[in-house]
Amino acid sequence: MELRDKNGLTEQEFLNQYHQKDYPRPSLTADIAVFTVGERKNSYACRLPQLELKLLLVKRGGHPFLGCWALPGGFAEPGEDLEQTASRELEEETGVKNIPLTQMRLFSAPKRDPRSWVVSCAYLALVRQDSIQVKAGDDAQQAGWFSVSYRLVKERRLPSRESLRRERWFELALKHNQTKLNASVLEWTETGENGIKTGLTVQKQEGFAFDHAEIAARAVRELRQQTRYGFGAVQLMPKYFTLDQLQQYYEVILGRQLSKQTFRQAVAPAVEATSRFDRLPGQRTRRLYRRALDGLAVGYGDFED
Repeated sequence: MELRDKNGLTEQEFLNQYHQKDYPRPSLTADIAVFTVGERKNSYACRLPQLELKLLLVKRGGHPFLGCWALPGGFAEPGEDLEQTASRELEEETGVKNIPLTQMRLFSAPKRDPRSWVVSCAYLALVRQDSIQVKAGDDAQQAGWFSVSYRLVKERRLPSRESLRRERWFELALKHNQTKLNASVLEWTETGENGIKTGLTVQKQEGFAFDHAEIAARAVRELRQQTRYGFGAVQLMPKYFTLDQLQQYYEVILGRQLSKQTFRQAVAPAVEATSRFDRLPGQRTRRLYRRALDGLAVGYGDFED
């Protein structure tokens, strides 16, 4: 016996009279934050090269936000899931393809897109820069790697009888050649009787399209969180590397210095020593390591001091 709803309809009868156009619905998009670690300009080979975290952006070639910079992305097409949308749009706009994408979160604030009601699913990726070739395409005028700085500039606590609110102000700064993008980001945590609430808002931004300053800020936070407790950054290393080189990659992503002893203990499951050695001019001989695939599969590090 088929189940009937309160109107006396079976499921098939309900579907036969259902009209999608009777219900307001959003458009769906995917936006992709692709990070890498690359060398700064004028970095010297006689010591560890100076590295920086980089984010891939595209310059919009059409309205809205013509001429502004955005994360690669676009609208979902019928018959594809959002991960397929993300992969397709990333390839169409930047030429980058076949990289692993991790779903980050949804962005659904009203009026985040001036065209209509648009909900976006953001994806995150960390790749080796020399493993991909970037080339602008589709409606992107230009594509480029922007150096990323996300630093704390102010902090305050606002206690009350019911709760304790902690506010932290960050400056998000991206730079590519002579182009600079900036945003002021407020992160807050409120602890009270009902538990802990957290939030992140962009107070002002310059040069970003849509709400992509917020997506970029959240992507940096998520990348740092994944790096702090995982071994993903080891995947960026060449076949053989020193532990000093590996630590430098982690410090660039996390945005802070790490204790050498703590770092080496935490990363031990992800690397294995080889019989090879390396010596840079003016430095002592150092043992080379390689990725330990078993360690990458089973363990997580904790890079807290």
